Amino acid sequence: MLDPSSFLRKPARPAGGQESILKNKLTPVARFFAAKGLGAERVAYAATAFSFLAGAVILYGSGRKWSLLLLTLSLLFLAGLNSIEEISAQGEDRKNKREIVVKELGNVLSEAFLYLPLCRFRGFPAFWIVLIVVFGIVSEMAGVIGIQFGASRRYDGPMGRGNRAIVFGLIGLVVGGGLRPGLWLGGIFIIVFILLIVTIVNRLTRAQKEII
Repeated sequence: MLDPSSFLRKPARPAGGQESILKNKLTPVARFFAAKGLGAERVAYAATAFSFLAGAVILYGSGRKWSLLLLTLSLLFLAGLNSIEEISAQGEDRKNKREIVVKELGNVLSEAFLYLPLCRFRGFPAFWIVLIVVFGIVSEMAGVIGIQFGASRRYDGPMGRGNRAIVFGLIGLVVGGGLRPGLWLGGIFIIVFILLIVTIVNRLTRAQKEII
């Protein structure tokens, strides 16, 4: 059974000063949304819907530099929405089971919507992109699978969802800014894939330690 209280026991993610500043800036926005009846669950729905629309536009513009820059801007916007969702969830005291499902499913769908269109771009290795999306989903499943056995939601790295967004955002920025894709791009994706494997192992083994 999915126990919402397990999300309360999640290990503290390394929160730098920039993350705290961002949340402080977005707290009034989250309160405004809450006052309008837009709680954490609806923000999660909005983030998923935005990802779908942005991904469709990126796919339509495949081969054009502006669509890669749109990817970077979309990931920045989603980072803000995710922070607002987390703030709203804290303000609502506790997430219900449906909200947890919406958030977790929405997160992996958002990655698929935004990253898979890159397979249509010349010079982008479709094989590695698909592999990263698939194993990204596996890594998020590895983060939640221990909950039914009493472990917390695991956010261990080194290649969590936020770091994947940074990598893809920077790629969109530099290639959209004029740098030609080449072997270097495949090399980056291979490194990301290897780090994803390490992430999956870390999440599973550390969840197991909690259970034992």
